Formats: sequence, C-alpha cells, structure tokens
Amino acid sequence: MATPTHTPVLLSESMDLLQPRDGGIYCDATVGLGGHAEALLARSGPKGRLVGVDRDPAALEVASRRLARFGDRVILRHGELQDVVEILEELGLVGGDAPGIDGLLADLGVSSLQLERPERGFSFRESGPLDMRMDSEGGQPAGTLLASLTEAELAGVLRRYGEQPASRRVARAIKRYLDEEAAPDTVGLARAVAGAVGTRRRTGAVHPATRAFMAIRIAVNDELGQLERFLERFVGCLAPGARVAVITFHSLEDRLVKRRFARLSRPASDAPADLPLTEAQRGRSLAELLTRRPLRPGPQELATNPRARSAKLRGLCWLGEVAA
Repeated sequence: MATPTHTPVLLSESMDLLQPRDGGIYCDATVGLGGHAEALLARSGPKGRLVGVDRDPAALEVASRRLARFGDRVILRHGELQDVVEILEELGLVGGDAPGIDGLLADLGVSSLQLERPERGFSFRESGPLDMRMDSEGGQPAGTLLASLTEAELAGVLRRYGEQPASRRVARAIKRYLDEEAAPDTVGLARAVAGAVGTRRRTGAVHPATRAFMAIRIAVNDELGQLERFLERFVGCLAPGARVAVITFHSLEDRLVKRRFARLSRPASDAPADLPLTEAQRGRSLAELLTRRPLRPGPQELATNPRARSAKLRGLCWLGEVAA
C-alpha cells in the first residue's frame, strides 16, 4: 500500500518555537511519519542529532525511509510517550554527565497513516475492524474494550473523553449494535451512533459519530494518561535553555498542557511539588512560557490541510536544572 500523503501540522510555527541550532540534540516524542523530525534535522546543521519515538511500528517504518538520508544523525525507537525520558537515558543522552537535549516536540494528533488505512479502524469513511490501537502490536482493540464495558461505563467514557451529548443514549445504541451485529465494523458503529445523536443538519457539519470515535480512541490508547505521565517527567531530559513544543487536538489535551506549562513557569517557590530543587533555584522561575495563548493554523494551512483545524501549539523554554 502506498504511503499516505503527510502534511506536518503547524510546521513553521513549531520550528520558530524550537529554534533548532547547529549541532543541537532534539527529540520528537511522537515522530509519526517524520515530517517535523525532518525539519528539525535539516535546521540543526550537519552535526545535529534527533531521537524519534513512536508507539506505532508502521509509522516508524515510514519515518525510517523518510529520514534515511540523515544517516546516523537520527535514531528511531519504538516506545510510548510516557517513556521518552527513559529512552533518552538508555541512549546516554540524559543522566550522568550527559547535558540533556536541546529541544523536545510532541504532536499528539492521529497520523494520516492511521486515518487512511481502513484496517486500523480509526475512521468510518470505509469499513474497517473496531481496532483503533496506535500500537497495533499490543493493547486491547476497541471492539474488545466496548464489549467489556457496561452501558453506564461506556457512557462515562463518551462523556469524559468526547464530551458527548446524550452519552447514555449513544452508549445504549452502541451496546445494542454490538449485541445484534455478528461482524461489527467502523461504518456500522458510526451509523449506530448517528442514529442515536441525529443526522447532520447542514452540509459540512462534523459527522455525529466524530465525538464518540474520538472518545473510544482516547480510551483504547490511554492517551490522556500517557500525556499526564509525559508532562510529569519531560523536564528530566532537558538541558538549560531547551525548548519544548506540544501540539494538541482537543480541549482535554490542551488543558493538561496549559496547566503544566503554567505551573512550571511560576517562581520555584511555587513550582510543582514533584520537582526536587536546590536552594539556588528557589525564588526564580525554572521555565518561561513561549506562548501566552496557543498558536493556531492560519487560513493558508487550513486550506491545504483541513485536519489541522483543531490544532493548538504551546511552547516552553526550560531555564533551570532539576537537582539530582
């Protein structure tokens, strides 16, 4: 199957925030198909290096081909967002005498590789299995998760992760569909949700199954849990002056990033309790917000990449060092 077209979201804005320097060491914590990673390597000079991490083995294969021209300047690893610091430690880039990395990027969106392959089960444009796993080699497919949840539990997932109106009615429709259909698929599931929600009232409106599919996908992949653990740990891999850019695609993700960045940018005396600080660090901020408000795609980007419409980019500059 041909590699899907890949358009990195907020590429120019991300590079402006990260300001790659010659010889810098960078990490793309969700390397996906390698678009942002390619730009970081191109802008960090012939001695710049990058570690790319992704939980999707298929995406890593595509990224490997895309980034092959950079040779040993790039290292790709199969892993989860929450494990980025440990991966960098294993590579000797963090901990001990290692200075840490100069920049960190995380694009939390679903890749075109996942959306455009029906067998992955992320989209309902074509019939596919109820899978939705970002790591197709492990974890619990969506169909298994949905079958294991009670109607009330499923309604909670839809409400919490998708902010789904009439979540109980939608959950009831999903459970009924799974009970009655011998071979459930994404198209049938979307039809069941749409029947419970109601059809679109105007041309171009968001499909009524979109929120439910997003909620189920988030639950299948523990996306918010992964993000929370990443946000708790990521400063442990940063060198002083390192820049961080995170791209989110829904309000729950953006809220977590916004709050964590805000806490880290406060004076150290008011910093999160989980940061061990030296006396010299107290009384000054350990980080600086680079974005008081999130950056959004402009009209030109939206015209060529409508999937970017919900993207938000926030940036942070790490100023301090965490005590050992």
